[in-house]
Amino acid sequence: MQVMCLQREELNRETVYPMHPSSINGVEDMSTLAELHEAAIMHNLFLRYQKNNIYIAGLYDSTAVDLYSKHQMGELPPHIFAVANECYRCLWKRHDSQCVLI
Repeated sequence: MQVMCLQREELNRETVYPMHPSSINGVEDMSTLAELHEAAIMHNLFLRYQKNNIYIAGLYDSTAVDLYSKHQMGELPPHIFAVANECYRCLWKRHDSQCVLI
């Protein structure tokens, strides 16, 4: 992460610009962030933590596996099972190695 320290007289429209609304308000699926950089990702995670308090009960149970295995990527809110299922399908369909950043 890069931190810039500017003096007030150095600030102008070329150095400071408004954030995109998706970065300010947050999104459920971070791949839909209009600005995909570390600050936007960290802010979005912070907003999600404040909203949900990272409630994890039931996240990895068999009901979630069954639900996400029956849907295509993007049909339901983002979930690790949706990503894993899509990678597995692509692995078999394309016969290519898959790399996932979570």
